[in-house]
Amino acid sequence: MSRHGDPPPRLRRSPTGRVPQWVKDEAAGLPAPDTRWRASSDPLLALRSPRPVGRFRRACGVLVAAALIAAAALLQRAHPLGLPPDPGNLARPRATAVPANPDAGQIDHPIGTPAHADAHGHLYLFERHQPGSAAPVTYDRCRPIHYVVRTAGEPAGGSAAISNGIRELEETTGLRFVFDGATTEVPSEHRPAYQPARYGDRWAPVLIAWVTPQEVPRFSAHELGDGGSAEYGPAAGTRAYVTGQVRLASAKLAQDGARVMRATVLHELGHLVGLAHVSDPSQLMFPTVRSGLTDFGAGDRAGLAELGSGPCVRLSQ
Repeated sequence: MSRHGDPPPRLRRSPTGRVPQWVKDEAAGLPAPDTRWRASSDPLLALRSPRPVGRFRRACGVLVAAALIAAAALLQRAHPLGLPPDPGNLARPRATAVPANPDAGQIDHPIGTPAHADAHGHLYLFERHQPGSAAPVTYDRCRPIHYVVRTAGEPAGGSAAISNGIRELEETTGLRFVFDGATTEVPSEHRPAYQPARYGDRWAPVLIAWVTPQEVPRFSAHELGDGGSAEYGPAAGTRAYVTGQVRLASAKLAQDGARVMRATVLHELGHLVGLAHVSDPSQLMFPTVRSGLTDFGAGDRAGLAELGSGPCVRLSQ
């Protein structure tokens, strides 16, 4: 039994249970309305299918979760060497007190030649530049760089890591280093470049020191070391690095093993001769030690070669 106005029971219904008007009209034999207005004039738009919102959001959620897991794993393998603003650069604007002969030890030709390095397409940056120039401040390539080591607190393998790092730096830059022995000098962020009472009438040698968290509190958190050099020269003339220091977190490096120790020493020696941090994670001058990366990259080597190609600087003029 049916009531007046009810649609026939076999008519098609929408998902909501209603019978569309066009179904009623079709059942009553009325002409079908013009539906061309429903079509898109954009053929590509007409072929687009509805977006599966649920699956799309689930997929995004999975991707985000995977990215967070990967980032967490990467951070667990990364060992910071400096945080912006870069505390790894211990260089001061200029040395003040100077020896009677600031050019002592200089010869009339470069001591060594940097290794060939292809700079094309590789990223490297310098800590300091010559006044009004893009040329970097460098150590004088006509004078050897003397250095001392504070061995107090040195971890197992520490001496070999330093000597191997110095050798690698010499081969890459062509600069020459002379070991003046052990020292008891305590490193400082305001280390004088000239210390005649301790080292005689000459520039103080580069200081490489193993330090404790008590001496450098920020080393107790994440950092493994820092390094840099002090420059000297006329205000408007060519300047040169004259000494510097590298500080290494002995306890953390003893814990993290030989590979991290090697990478850290090379990284800080890079700072010492003038390299700055870069944003390329394939380079050793990236701010953190990357898992498996223990040697200078192509960009690092290109920058080191340029730092070893600096001028012979007469500082007494």
